[in-house]
Amino acid sequence: MAAYRDILFQGADRAQVDALDVLARQDGTRMVDLAAALRIEKSTATRAVERLEKAGLASRKTSVSPGSGRAVVVTLTERGTELHENIVVRRLKLVRDILRDFGSEDKELLATLMERMVAGWDHLGGMEAGEGTA
Repeated sequence: MAAYRDILFQGADRAQVDALDVLARQDGTRMVDLAAALRIEKSTATRAVERLEKAGLASRKTSVSPGSGRAVVVTLTERGTELHENIVVRRLKLVRDILRDFGSEDKELLATLMERMVAGWDHLGGMEAGEGTA
């Protein structure tokens, strides 16, 4: 698996790739929103962004907007966007290779089970935040 990770992530670590995924979905992501999307503490997100900046993959700036106040906004650099696009292409190829011998029914079952698993994780995350408790 380490060989796949090296090929797939292009030298980035898992946390960096997760952050790149979030930042690629929305240009100009507030630090607090990045932390929430990654389900990590804001301080952990700050350290992750510092590593992305050091690698030339992202940049931060302070933004002030009426009603929202001050916020740190993170954007991908051109290099970060290119790296993310390469990772996405490699990820899709890897998944296609893995699923090559799966039939349609197997793929549908796998998708259903994965959706249920993600919903379970989301439910547990909500429970940690105090949702669903008496």
